[in-house]
Amino acid sequence: MTTRRRMRSRPDWWLGLLQSALLLPVIKMLLVMRGFRRTVDFLRRTSPEGEPASGAGAPVPGSVTVMASAVTTIAATPVLRSRCLARSLTLWWLARRHGHDLELIMGVTPPAAGVLQAHAWVEYGGTPLNDTADVRERYSALPSPTGRAD
Repeated sequence: MTTRRRMRSRPDWWLGLLQSALLLPVIKMLLVMRGFRRTVDFLRRTSPEGEPASGAGAPVPGSVTVMASAVTTIAATPVLRSRCLARSLTLWWLARRHGHDLELIMGVTPPAAGVLQAHAWVEYGGTPLNDTADVRERYSALPSPTGRAD
């Protein structure tokens, strides 16, 4: 059975889809209307601090994997298509609401042709949840915008 098929058989995946479909447009709107810092502050105030990973390389809880899959699925739909920052903030907030403290990471690449590329993703114990495992090789991580040490 494929991973996607296994996810679809889980009620918590369907709940994650619903939560993501409702939350993602709100976070996109907040980013536009209030900016990044005020949006992060608001999201932090409206969610309890979760339990951080026990260390680098800690196994990712199944519920976090399911949540990441649900957010990624919703963010890829044509109607709700979202950029990396809104997707990552959605996953970060949902995980906090479910008792897990993920790390929101923002990174940049060296400027090429006068363009600085930036990217955001979420990690649990150093494991990227909504990007490929080599994301830190492609982007240099900036200090954590959510207040946790990198």
